[in-house]
Amino acid sequence: MLEATTATTLQLRTTSNGLLDYSITHPTSCAAGSSGVGQVFRFSSSVGDTLSASFCDIGSMMFIQVFDFTGPQVHQFRCWRATSNHNVCQRLF
Repeated sequence: MLEATTATTLQLRTTSNGLLDYSITHPTSCAAGSSGVGQVFRFSSSVGDTLSASFCDIGSMMFIQVFDFTGPQVHQFRCWRATSNHNVCQRLF
């Protein structure tokens, strides 16, 4: 499950047993005119495992990927911070 825990933070949470490999590519530096990018990732096999990352200011983006080993399926999302308290995510096909 992909959820916003705050206006600036997105979290992936495992809601069923299975083998998942998931990652979030996110901004690591929020200085004006300079933005670094990093990635957090996790292998999950237990309900309740989480992974989270934070946005910078309005317009910053994240890319999220979930690989389901039981499928195998890859789910990809692009998310961005639209306003001070509003995030948007789009599934990529």
